[in-house]
Order: sequence, then C-alpha cells, then structure tokens
Amino acid sequence: MMNRHQESDLLGDRCQFGVDSSSKHLAMGREYPDLHASSLADLCSTDDFLNRDSQLLADAALPSDDRNGTPFPQARDLIRRHETLAPSTQVSIGGIDLEIHPNVLSPTLTTTSRFFAQTIIKQHPHGNILEMGTGTGFCLCKIGLAVPDAALFGSDINLDAVNVTRRNLARNGLRGLVYQSDLYDHIDPEVRFDMIVFNPPLLYSNAQNELERAIFDAGAATIHRYLRGLRGALKPGGRSIILSTDRNHRDGRGPAFPAILDVFALRHRVVATLDRGFETYSTHLVEI
Repeated sequence: MMNRHQESDLLGDRCQFGVDSSSKHLAMGREYPDLHASSLADLCSTDDFLNRDSQLLADAALPSDDRNGTPFPQARDLIRRHETLAPSTQVSIGGIDLEIHPNVLSPTLTTTSRFFAQTIIKQHPHGNILEMGTGTGFCLCKIGLAVPDAALFGSDINLDAVNVTRRNLARNGLRGLVYQSDLYDHIDPEVRFDMIVFNPPLLYSNAQNELERAIFDAGAATIHRYLRGLRGALKPGGRSIILSTDRNHRDGRGPAFPAILDVFALRHRVVATLDRGFETYSTHLVEI
C-alpha cells in the first residue's frame, strides 16, 4: 500500500490532501473565513448580498482572449498534443485499461485526472454516483473498481466521450449508465445521487470545438449551471466533489472559485490541492 508521499510523487507535483478548511478566501473584494451553512444562509438571505454578488458572477465573464499575448499557453499546448493521438489508442493507467480518443480529453496527458480520482476515493463514495463530464470514464472506472457495490452513472455532452466511456467501463468489467447530456438536461430526473463528481472546463475562455469545450468555459457559464442544479440532483445529505484552478483569479480573469460557491449558498471546503507552479488545483467537497 502506498503512503501519501508515494502517491504525491506519482503525480509529479506538490500534492496535499486534507487541506485545512479554516483558510480564508476572497469574496466580494473582502476576506471571509470559512463560512458554516447557517451563517452563509443568513448572509445570502439579504438582497444586498445578492446584488453585490451579481457583479462577482459577471466578473467571470471578462473576455479572456482580448488581452495581450496568448491566453492559457499550457492549455493550448495540451490541445496541440491531443492532435497527435491516434484514434482508439489503448493505454493502462494505475491498473485501469482505457481507450483514448483524440476528441476526448485524455488522462494520459495531464496529472489532474489522477489527482482528482485519488481525492474522490479518499472521500468514501457510495450509493448512486454520477460523474458529470465523464470524458474517457477514467474516474468512473476508478470509483467502480474501488467501490464494487456502487451504482455508476456518467454524463457528457460529447458523443465520442459517451461511447468511449461505455467501452472503458466494459473493458474493466464494470457496468454503468452513461448519458449524452448537457449537464442535467437528459439525465433521468427520477434518479437522485449520493455523490456527483465534476472535473469541469476550468478556464474562462471561448471554446472553438468539441475538445476545447472540456477545457474552456466562457463566462464560467457551465459551472454556474452545474451549481444551480446541484441541490435538485442530489439526495438529502448528498455530496459533490468539484475540481477548480486558481489560474482565472491569478490572471485577473474572474473571481476565486470559493467565492462562486458562496454565491450559491453551498457549504464547502477544500480537501486536497495540487501545486503545479503555474497554477494550483483544488478539490472542493460540497455538502447539501
């Protein structure tokens, strides 16, 4: 069994699990300590709070491509590397056999999918589990192999991702229901989930094609719609695990992600971070 230091070494970056949730973050131009559900609900009940935070959400819509220089060069390089992938390439990552596809974001080219999957398992998923934006299905397979009695569900707007995920589940001896859906649009409304995990498009910029939609989210519209529908999709006591980056806030392109979670009056804390130097990824546990 690997210890934490060995797991972090596999990621090749500075990885920290069990992050102190009492750290402060920036919201509405001010620092707030980590807010508990009751105080946050009181704060969000005022029109003044909501009016001020409508500007916070609007800040995420600042254009990313009208600045000097090429925005998000590392992401652009990732897209170029995807262009070299051969269709239906088969790989193995951590004992999981995967088919990868040039039109589906591949966990072989980044460390974030492996970091995110490790964090999910540490939160003891159970019951009905949905991976939103499932991509290759790597995280869904990781969950299924770690929690054999879980009911697996996946969703992606990209039909190539839906088909690849279905094949990857079967390749690893797993069963699951995978929807082609734009977020919640075509997911069975009668099904409620114990956990929804989401590695969303992280960078506030315009997507030009299907692959870029997995990376870029103009105006943070995708994550806003996800958070708006989250309570209705989870069972009482359900949880969501969401990945974020500090790159947008660091570059002055939008608010810090905890501030967006506050707008939706969600109880949340950071449970793991991955420092890659040019940006830091955080995994947020949201509890309903």
